[in-house]
Amino acid sequence: MTNDMTTIAPHMMGCCPFGLFGLVAGFLSMAAPLGLSKAAAKEQGLNFDTHFKKTEGWYSSMRVGAKHSGYKVLVEQGTGRILGAHLIGPGSEEQINLFAMAMGAGLTANQIKAMIFAYPSFASDIGEMV
Repeated sequence: MTNDMTTIAPHMMGCCPFGLFGLVAGFLSMAAPLGLSKAAAKEQGLNFDTHFKKTEGWYSSMRVGAKHSGYKVLVEQGTGRILGAHLIGPGSEEQINLFAMAMGAGLTANQIKAMIFAYPSFASDIGEMV
């Protein structure tokens, strides 16, 4: 993970993703990294956009009383390929599985945005993250 996420989870600074499969760590909230970090994507010379947001104001976080939640998703420019997803907060253990499935299937950010998920659910937030 990169320093952007440390504004949400200072205890995760220096944590790195474990390939395509994320490691879900339980702290005060669930945290789940998947795929490339920002630094690794830069090292590989990839051009990408970083989608980053604190989400404690989203309904999915407010309905369970989460005070700290957020995401950082790396989307390759031109292809829309998801390079990495880094999540913290309630439901991240479920959301990261959906990102793993989407990345493994080669879905683009636009294809993920077009999917319809049940609402309210943690899955329904994924389209806003890409």
